[in-house]
Amino acid sequence: MTRDHPPADPSQPITWKLNELARQADELFNGGMALDEREVGFLLLAFPIDKYAAACYATNLNRKAVVDLLREYLAAMEQ
Repeated sequence: MTRDHPPADPSQPITWKLNELARQADELFNGGMALDEREVGFLLLAFPIDKYAAACYATNLNRKAVVDLLREYLAAMEQ
C-alpha cells in the first residue's frame, strides 16, 4: 500500500478488501511512522483460487522493493 497509488475501486471487492487490510497492517506494524521511518515492510497477495494470474497485491513498499523481495524469497525457498 504505497501512497503513490490511487485508492482501490470499491466495485472490485478483492482489491478493496486487500487495500483495507494493508491500511490496518501498516497501522499495526508501523503506527503513524512516516514512510521513510517505517521498520516493518509487508506484502499481501490475494487472488481467486483458480486464477493465480489475477493476483492483486498491497504493500507498504515500492514496486522495485517488492520485486527484489520476491526474488530473494523465492531463491531462499528453492534451496
